[in-house]
Amino acid sequence: MGAMISVVIATLNAAETLPAALSALVPAAMNNLVREVVIADAGSTDETLEVVEDAGARLIAGDLAAGLAAAKGPWLLVLDADVRLAPEWEAAARDHIEHHPRTAGYFRLALDDHRTTARLMEVWASLKGATSANGVLVSKRLYDEMGKDVAKLRGRMRPLAARAFRIVR
Repeated sequence: MGAMISVVIATLNAAETLPAALSALVPAAMNNLVREVVIADAGSTDETLEVVEDAGARLIAGDLAAGLAAAKGPWLLVLDADVRLAPEWEAAARDHIEHHPRTAGYFRLALDDHRTTARLMEVWASLKGATSANGVLVSKRLYDEMGKDVAKLRGRMRPLAARAFRIVR
């Protein structure tokens, strides 16, 4: 399977968390699963733009929609700048692409925090159901069919066999 995924991350003053989010993508880029990383920045005034440049990601001025419009791959991985994917994300993404192309996949929330309250928040999030805040993998075709609106995917989502850690600051 060749390069297939365009990762799109919307940022605004995300210099503190973006390096961890990007580092989780490196193995998949080396394995040719990630084709590109597009950062849609809404006007950061911290060191976010330097992080993007150092990472070799493509910078787009604007919001998430602008980043998604600029993405070139047949699959889109939408991430928040404060989410670090667990190592198993790559295998889960490959499985989803191969077996579930007509649905979007979402990552299960996990908090990068060892306190009991974090576990309770994870359970609460799982009871609430699918959410795009933890990361969504969707074909560009399905995204286009849903009116280019990630929120409209909610009824067409399934959990992926991987977690997305919310980076606690």
